[in-house]
Amino acid sequence: MDTIQTRIWLILKVHVAAVFLLMASFQASAGVIYNSYAGFEIDAINITSAGGGGAGSGGGSGSGAGSGNAPNYEISLISNSTFDTLIATTGDGFAEYYTNIEPILSSAWTETNTFYQDSESLGEAGFSSIANGTADSRAATDFSLLFVNNSNGNRAITFELLFTSFVSTYLELTGLFDPRDDGGAYAEVHLFDLAFPNNSLFFSSVELFIGGNLSNERYLESSFEFTLGAGESKTIYGTTYSEGYAIAVPEPSILWLLSAALMGLLAYRFARNKTHALGNFN
Repeated sequence: MDTIQTRIWLILKVHVAAVFLLMASFQASAGVIYNSYAGFEIDAINITSAGGGGAGSGGGSGSGAGSGNAPNYEISLISNSTFDTLIATTGDGFAEYYTNIEPILSSAWTETNTFYQDSESLGEAGFSSIANGTADSRAATDFSLLFVNNSNGNRAITFELLFTSFVSTYLELTGLFDPRDDGGAYAEVHLFDLAFPNNSLFFSSVELFIGGNLSNERYLESSFEFTLGAGESKTIYGTTYSEGYAIAVPEPSILWLLSAALMGLLAYRFARNKTHALGNFN
């Protein structure tokens, strides 16, 4: 009887040890999460003619058109798109990107409109018992706005724009980190004119890598203006870009713990079968 109780006690200890080893192996699994975001907004806050006052009631394409020196301008959204996209994963990695463009496309853009674009990349790797995988994603958006002064005579028009941007990056590490695990995130917004790269109007960016800060963000607001003479035009371009990556590799300690846990479960099964055999023998 004492022998059977001893064996039962041994089985319980082996079972508990195996459970704890399995729990430890899952807790030790390394995981890397990344997120990057870039977005901007453009508003035409003031449009005036050289003669003073507004360039036309409400602004917009063809606003204020008339004979003589009446101000006449156009603001046209001539292109916008999502490009340079990537989603690549291996193992237990997960990656995704999102973009947003508003308005989608418009032939005329008025003083009361808001133009907005953003891109976001996110992903993770290593959230499994073997902590093995990679994730990589990126996305970019771009646009072009055409400003034209169609006024007769020598009337100039000044366009004043408000540009607001927000860029952020984020990294998160969980579990037992190995030097071979890696991750990074980058985001930027850029505004420039036809003379780019010699005439950059606005730029903002943030980036993160393993070993540094795990979050970073930047909010900027800037106004700028330009004046067009009669018959002149200017094209403004802008981009958003976000990217990130995560690399998780299996830890040697994790593999050892998993092996020990499996051996413990096998020992438990063997001891249980042997106890049943002794019970039947008695």
